[in-house]
Amino acid sequence: MNPPYDKSLHLKILNEAMKHSDDVVNLSPIRWLQDPLAEYKKNSDWKKFGDIRKHIETLEVVDSKVVKEAFGADFVSDIGIYHITLKGGWKREENTIIEKIIKKTTDVLNNHIELDTNGGWRVRVSEMRPCPIGRSDTQILVKNMKFETTHHTLSWVYKDGFTPDGKLYWTENNLNGGHGLKEFAKDAKLPMSIPFKTQEEAVNFENSTKTKFHRYMISKMKTDAHFPFKFVPFMPTYTHPWTDEMLYEYFNLTEDEIKEIEKCIS
Repeated sequence: MNPPYDKSLHLKILNEAMKHSDDVVNLSPIRWLQDPLAEYKKNSDWKKFGDIRKHIETLEVVDSKVVKEAFGADFVSDIGIYHITLKGGWKREENTIIEKIIKKTTDVLNNHIELDTNGGWRVRVSEMRPCPIGRSDTQILVKNMKFETTHHTLSWVYKDGFTPDGKLYWTENNLNGGHGLKEFAKDAKLPMSIPFKTQEEAVNFENSTKTKFHRYMISKMKTDAHFPFKFVPFMPTYTHPWTDEMLYEYFNLTEDEIKEIEKCIS
């Protein structure tokens, strides 16, 4: 199967191939198999293509960086060499970190996001998208995946639609190849934002999204262009900062789980 891959087309092709052979070897994305939220989503590919899962006998993972060099194309997912037979038997390794986060979470980001408004202290959030290439100082890097909730270099803290220094800026997707900035009129609204009572709380929230814990979490949860904010924890209070160490302790992560995060996030 040739890259670029079109959504779940490769899975539909695999389903058809299995009707004609009981011994199929295939090279295609495996992000749908890695999605730790698959069991919680109503229409995940994990559920829709369960017949493929049941018949995977072995799955050899090829790192996205290796695949990028081989094909000369960008990949946001590892690629798998699937061996599909009547026998099956493959089992995925569960991500205990994400499981702990989901079980411990009592409130989520999605409950606090407001659209097209600008009153009071707010932090703008955005649909998850890749960070600009080449910003090594603040890049979120898990293998080849780079994602942001707030802005990776600018502060997105506002009061009544303005930054504390009196400006209103946000990243404009279609300006200068997606990396430019545009100043808006003073009556412009923030597309997506979360309200806070004080500047301190807003800053503490924004800083929490730049922790290794948060960046690891979103990199594992994101599988396509849409990001499930309903699974991202909104902490009980932001009257104090949330450091990695505090988040590790709050979610009861083990030493090995902490090492996994530290290893994945640069």
